[in-house]
Amino acid sequence: MSLPYRRDIDALRAVSVLLVALYHAKLFGLTGGYLGVDIFFVISGYLITGIILSESRRGAFDLAGFVERRLRRVAPALICVTLVVIIASTLLRSPRDLALFGESVSLLPVFGSNFFFYNNLDYFGPSPDTYWLLHCWSLAVEFQFYIFFALLLVAVLRWSKAPVGAWLIGVAALSFVAAAIVVHSDPRAAFFLTPFRLWEFVAGGLLTLRGPRVASRHGRCALAVLGLILILAPAFLYDASTVFPGLTALPPVLGAMLFIWSGQRSRDLEADETAAHRLLANPVVVYIGRASYSFYLWHWPVLAAAAYMSSAPLTPVQSGLALAAAFAISAASLHLIERPLRRAGRRRRFFGGLAASIAAILLFGWAVQESDGWPGRYPGLAPLLAKDSYRYGAAPGACVSFHADLPDDIGQSLDPRSCRIGEAAPGKPVIAVWGDSHAWAIAPGFVEWAKAREAVIYVIWSGICPPALGYERPYPTKFVDCGAHNAAALKLIERLQVKEAFLLARWRHYPVPSVEGGLVAALQALKARGVRTAVFAQGPELGVTTPTYIFRATVGGWARADKLPDRYLAKAAARERLYRQAEKAGARRIALASPFCAAALCQVAAPDLASYFADSHHLSRVGARFAIRALSAQMALAGPPPPPADE
Repeated sequence: MSLPYRRDIDALRAVSVLLVALYHAKLFGLTGGYLGVDIFFVISGYLITGIILSESRRGAFDLAGFVERRLRRVAPALICVTLVVIIASTLLRSPRDLALFGESVSLLPVFGSNFFFYNNLDYFGPSPDTYWLLHCWSLAVEFQFYIFFALLLVAVLRWSKAPVGAWLIGVAALSFVAAAIVVHSDPRAAFFLTPFRLWEFVAGGLLTLRGPRVASRHGRCALAVLGLILILAPAFLYDASTVFPGLTALPPVLGAMLFIWSGQRSRDLEADETAAHRLLANPVVVYIGRASYSFYLWHWPVLAAAAYMSSAPLTPVQSGLALAAAFAISAASLHLIERPLRRAGRRRRFFGGLAASIAAILLFGWAVQESDGWPGRYPGLAPLLAKDSYRYGAAPGACVSFHADLPDDIGQSLDPRSCRIGEAAPGKPVIAVWGDSHAWAIAPGFVEWAKAREAVIYVIWSGICPPALGYERPYPTKFVDCGAHNAAALKLIERLQVKEAFLLARWRHYPVPSVEGGLVAALQALKARGVRTAVFAQGPELGVTTPTYIFRATVGGWARADKLPDRYLAKAAARERLYRQAEKAGARRIALASPFCAAALCQVAAPDLASYFADSHHLSRVGARFAIRALSAQMALAGPPPPPADE
């Protein structure tokens, strides 16, 4: 059984999907258009709660039938999009990106992709644009809501003496408070995980309960307009820096509630449209709303694929054309896939096709992961497609853990990913490489260097943690405490009797005032312990994922630039003071960019196309070896450091 049809809800669906699509296309300044997903959640909560309560009160609710209807509504178009994206990815994407896609797609057909993106979208991961089905995280959240909420409402109606409304308010309040708290400590959890989004669905569900009603049609029209303002204003005012969701999700959720509530009769949920509802619910907008699910599914893969195969960022015109193409595909999907397969039909045929499709998707995900993205598709690009060209950090076995030998006061605070290159032995020089993920990225270059010097190297690193004593990250991460890690690193260097230390980081990522004093303190502490030091200056930052750029250019047939502009060398003056202070503290300065860059243009690959960068700023294993070979003369710290440059 379905609720009475309301054109204004289809119109609200259109607003939601257009906000999301225009946000992804970077059009019309909708920097907060991502909140369109929250509007979808409110609408889903309203409709699903109404269906479950209506059927349950009549004694006609069947969980298996409910799940089947939801699957018929959601699965056919989703599987169609997924299979098309699988084919396109196999034809167009580099092995690294295909393997990542295979990993992400494996949880999609069982509606678990939100867990994948929660665990994998981070500082060290690829750009979100790499995941052509990233937007499907919201479908996973929605389906998880369907199952949980159906079970909850059935249990409440059957066994609870408390009214349904009390349960809904309690669940919504608990979820909202949790989201408002967790968004500050683990923002990805608040964004991707269902418990912290549940209140948005339940907010819509509350509208199905009998409650007060504004009798005046003009009053309800004003509330509808207010609701649209609460939706649209944040869509323009919010941006990527907004702490979202949590409290900031409250205005658009309330706006959606007001618009839905003001357009219904309080008891039977039938439409009672005001002028505002009728104006929005015109035939064009309503049709977009009816196609909104398919449009939501198709818009992101089309945009992402267009950007992937382009030699430059998409222009507004190109983005607009991509969205138009996505909508045309969506209209076909609506009429040829969504509507026909939503209708009741042979259950065995439907579930047989569903099972076969899921098996095919899972097999694809497993196969491309096992084959590292099937590099054999492009035998002419073997050097580029080799793992050393698109991965960073020492290869397995080259850098071994030493934590078993550490005392508790060091081991419990030091990042466990720190490791040792070479075998420790009496009389061997002991050298430390200390820093953030850029220290880990350069580690492969030290493998050869350690052998040549017959030295043992300790790579002491933690993500987003520069080698600056007392530095604390200004935002929460899943990594170890930065201050404790650096204090433990200094203790370890003293314990190991390190004689030389190389410090490096993605200095551009940290405001100079926040790291300058900590870096100088670290250098002074090392000098007091008899350690000779050098600081690697900022390496190149190119603004593109270099292996993907080379691959796209070669496969796509457009001219590849062997040199790309560094995005931040021109702004290096902001960090010059940092390097000068390091030199005053007795450290050599090593220009990490110098083997690659001249006149702000940086060589991105070797002559055989092997990429020097694993992404836009971490050196690949190939690039790390190239850099250390080129800089080895500057890295000889046996003599006194050069005098610091004059102020």
